[in-house]
Amino acid sequence: MVDVRRRSVTVAVAAVLLAGCGSVVPSQPPSQPPAPAGWSRIPIAPDPALASAAYKLCVPDAGARPGGELPLIVQDQRGPGAAFLIWAAGDTVVSCLAMERNGTLQQIVGFGSSGRGLGGAVLDVRGISANAPHAIAGDTGPGTHVFVQLADGSSFEASRNRGAFGAWWPQPVQAVAVRSVDDLGRLVETYPIDPPAMH
Repeated sequence: MVDVRRRSVTVAVAAVLLAGCGSVVPSQPPSQPPAPAGWSRIPIAPDPALASAAYKLCVPDAGARPGGELPLIVQDQRGPGAAFLIWAAGDTVVSCLAMERNGTLQQIVGFGSSGRGLGGAVLDVRGISANAPHAIAGDTGPGTHVFVQLADGSSFEASRNRGAFGAWWPQPVQAVAVRSVDDLGRLVETYPIDPPAMH
């Protein structure tokens, strides 16, 4: 296991030494590519009406499930009119990217599973779409925050709840990894994403 703290101290000491020699040391990491219009790297407040409409669209036999509707676990909303949602109860998990197009809510991509509930013991990806707009869903494992790393070097935090995470992004850029960290920002796990495994 890499000692991230030791590496950080080494980099900080090197930066101080270079600064003392008159070299220019960047004070901030390089900025990320600009976010597309209508999409935010930080989730916005979820729209309950959008979630209700998406449930009827995305969940098979909506309302006919014994015991009632599946409860909403994650709503990753990063702009108006679009969200990636995860519903789950017991071993049944359904997720869906719903987006308004030409005034109509449409299911763009969805993942479903039965026989395996939420909250696995390790960071894991349950589903990821290969084409933009992209969506990803999985288990957080022991980490408390999950970040999606894209091939262009940018990253953003996924929405999470009850051991599950989900996120969506409109850029035509593939995800290359998912990383979980603890509340102090220390790396807990990394899950590399192999493009051929996407579906």
